[in-house]
Amino acid sequence: MLKMRRFIAAVMLLIMTIVVASGCGSTNKDGEKDSVSSEQSAVTETKPEETTQGGAEDEKKEELEPITFKAMWMYDWFNIKWGEDPASRKMTELTGVSFDLSAPTGDGNEKANLMLISKDYPEIMWMDRNAVWHNYVSAGALYAIDVLTEQYDCPKLLGEYIPESTVRNLKHPDGHLYGIPNWFSDKGQQSVGGTLNVRIDIYKALGSPEIKTIDDLYNYLVKVKEGNFEFNGQKVYPFSYTGKADIVGMLANLWGNQIREYKYFDEKEQKVKFYLRNPDVLEAVKFLNRLYREKLFDTDIFTYKGEEQLQALAKGKYAVDFGWIWNLWDQVNNPLKAIDPNVYFKAIEPPAGKPGVTPYVDSYSTIGWNVAVITKNCKNPERAIKFFDFYLSPLGQAISFYGIEGETWEWVDGMPKLKEGVFDQLTADWDGYSKRTGVWYITFNQNQKYNPEIQEEKGQRKIDRTIAEKYAFDGTALSILNLDGSSDAGKAWTNVSLSLDEEMMKVILSKTEQECVDAYNRLLKKCEDLGIAKTEEEWTRQYLERLKY
Repeated sequence: MLKMRRFIAAVMLLIMTIVVASGCGSTNKDGEKDSVSSEQSAVTETKPEETTQGGAEDEKKEELEPITFKAMWMYDWFNIKWGEDPASRKMTELTGVSFDLSAPTGDGNEKANLMLISKDYPEIMWMDRNAVWHNYVSAGALYAIDVLTEQYDCPKLLGEYIPESTVRNLKHPDGHLYGIPNWFSDKGQQSVGGTLNVRIDIYKALGSPEIKTIDDLYNYLVKVKEGNFEFNGQKVYPFSYTGKADIVGMLANLWGNQIREYKYFDEKEQKVKFYLRNPDVLEAVKFLNRLYREKLFDTDIFTYKGEEQLQALAKGKYAVDFGWIWNLWDQVNNPLKAIDPNVYFKAIEPPAGKPGVTPYVDSYSTIGWNVAVITKNCKNPERAIKFFDFYLSPLGQAISFYGIEGETWEWVDGMPKLKEGVFDQLTADWDGYSKRTGVWYITFNQNQKYNPEIQEEKGQRKIDRTIAEKYAFDGTALSILNLDGSSDAGKAWTNVSLSLDEEMMKVILSKTEQECVDAYNRLLKKCEDLGIAKTEEEWTRQYLERLKY
């Protein structure tokens, strides 16, 4: 009897093994299942909706207990709540993961530093790739992403979902990856938006003049002031920018420079230098000082927090904005057009800062903007890394960018595609439509490969984008330079960068040009006293080393 039971058990086990083997297969990036034989692959498919964390099948979803991570975006303008849109709810349905999201009320870098000192930081954070990030790495406060992917079996996250070149360029000097990139790409596509933007109603009223040189721009701003323009009962100021020190470097690119994130590569000396050493940065500062002294911009730009500058632009307060056109398309142009359809901002080709140069404005980077980090306070790093493994998968990106399959998009040739009219509805009411449908609402870690703008952008938006890309340069080599926060170079940069916005503001608000020049030189001397040369030396070492591969 015992032998018979063993025989029956053996037969049942064999049958179960055959059934399981015939039904199993890995899910590829297009949502199709790779079968165990070529014959099966021709007839076996897995719908993308059935994919859950780490490429597991639908049954896996039932095994995932609900979990909520404490998370913070280190930007005071961030105001998204998880679960208030269909896309985030769908992700929770597929992964079991949700987020208790928050943002600092003031400066994100200051908040992050305070949390690091007290070790009271959230489980997951999204932060800039700056000195603060490196301080977290040096303090041992972050999990290495490459270690987690290997430990918890997420083989596709690094190398397939995130291109190998992006992974390599983002690695810390110790050889590990401590952040998951956002808005990255393999070719820099859709990742640049810096432009000089004019309000079309005022531009036309002044005869749509050519603005080919920096003097042309100055003369145009003077004409705006002399025109005493008003909009909706409010005085219009000629010029606006964010008031931040990094924009000064972007403005200096009009003189033919390629400055990114406070630094540039000096081809002649083969060194990466702090941007205040570039004489054209002084010219850009003198230009802004002149605008200030002649009341061509108001000092409110230095006090705006979060999105207050965009709100002022949306109320018609400014005629020209030097910044990012994609910030204006919806947050500014839509409110303006609601008041008057003929009032909106458009990009124009940038003026040259001096004769004989090709002006640049912005730069692109294949490693994107900021990074998501998993801190050592994370109670379940396995669930965290597997969420990101799902989020960066084709299905995760489709839900994030496109919303809910069948409602706003469908698969076409292995890629998601918005249904007819969806993009137009989105651009007409970005915030409202996005929140209602989930289209482009949760954009935590985006791969530009899936950006629907590549397929859908048209009209003035496409013209603006073309101008931004025409006058951009590849800044990847500068953007990937890392500093160990505990090193002399890292400490020097922390000391220099933390007060740079305020110090630059004081220089620009000088009463005379000579006082401006003197204040500029004092600021440079202060940075030198703080050890900026050590930072430049480390930047240069890494830059030249990376040129070898």
